Amino acid sequence: MLFRSLDYEGDPGVMGKNLGDDLAEGKTTLPLIRAMAAGSEEQAEILRSAILGKDVARLPEVVAIIRQTDALDYARAKAEFFRDSALGALDGLHGGAFGTNLRAIAQSAAARSA
Repeated sequence: MLFRSLDYEGDPGVMGKNLGDDLAEGKTTLPLIRAMAAGSEEQAEILRSAILGKDVARLPEVVAIIRQTDALDYARAKAEFFRDSALGALDGLHGGAFGTNLRAIAQSAAARSA
């Protein structure tokens, strides 16, 4: 999934996963990519080191950088853009279960909390 802010701000009880799981697996998600691009070289190096080292102990520092660089807002905006693009592509579909289900998937993917 393109927008993976849940790893940095979600509720573990709702999500069914712990905060920092993506970082612990070394996954480079859009919020991290944006934070590395928008932050200082020092911040980018901290993020690179945490990702490559799969260093979940640095999660508070990583989250602080993500917030300082507005990377979550950027990732949300991208998710909404792609949701809207998907919904626009579905405009040609007439009613029916397939169109309804595809629209629901597009809506829920951008708004998911778990």
